[in-house]
Amino acid sequence: MALPAAFTAIALAGFTYLMRRNRVQLVEPVFEGGTVVGATAHTAIPMVAELTDEHEQATVAAAAIGANIATVVEQLRTQNEQFQRQLQEQQQTFERQLAAERRIQERRDRETDRLRNRPPELKVEPPEHYEGKPAEIDAWIRRMNYYFTQVRLTDNIDRVTYAIQRIRKGKGNRATNWANGKIGEIAQFDEERERFMITYPGRPCTNALAKTVIPAEPAGDGHHDGWPEYVFAHKPPFATWGEFCEEARQYFLTTETRDHQENTGVRFGPLWPLWKEVKVPKRSER
Repeated sequence: MALPAAFTAIALAGFTYLMRRNRVQLVEPVFEGGTVVGATAHTAIPMVAELTDEHEQATVAAAAIGANIATVVEQLRTQNEQFQRQLQEQQQTFERQLAAERRIQERRDRETDRLRNRPPELKVEPPEHYEGKPAEIDAWIRRMNYYFTQVRLTDNIDRVTYAIQRIRKGKGNRATNWANGKIGEIAQFDEERERFMITYPGRPCTNALAKTVIPAEPAGDGHHDGWPEYVFAHKPPFATWGEFCEEARQYFLTTETRDHQENTGVRFGPLWPLWKEVKVPKRSER
């Protein structure tokens, strides 16, 4: 039996019970000469029409009550299903969060183990300042090259910028004056290059090109009128780290030092970055 029909039957049975329960006992007095001498009692029974009408009303009311009860039950079932879905979604969300936190903790544990087991990092100190002594220029350049390798500094301009700041003093401030002069040239070039980039946005400009001539380019994307040939008035002093090393070596390695190297039989070759020691015969052995 469907739910609405079942609830209707239950409600109809309840109304029938109420109708039977509400039947009353009627008492009619018996008179003799105006005096009550007795009474007769009987049960008031509704008429057939009244019973039919009440039955119809009870049927309608029972059907309405049954439908309302069925609606409430259906709503309760729907709410329960929604609650079960929400509970399942919350459980899935919680499980995902728990799994994510577990993975994060596992990564942290692996990182902790890796840091604990790896050998300690060696702190590489930069070479001492170069103070213009000719006999030390080659060794200082080698130490700078070793330092840049250890700290993984590969950019030519960054190497030059760092190294030139570690040159100072010297006899008659010779080293300081040379470094300051090169720093001034770099500053002038940087200012002109900034104006160049504003005038020609997107145009390539390397130190190697800036030391020679930046060729003209035909019209293209981003420069519809083309780019003219450009020559820097203030050229960069160095295009590469190797060029910096060679120029510094040539400047600080004086004739006196070269003679000393020839007399001792040891000198450093000019090739960068090898800087290999090579034996040369002494003057007396030639």
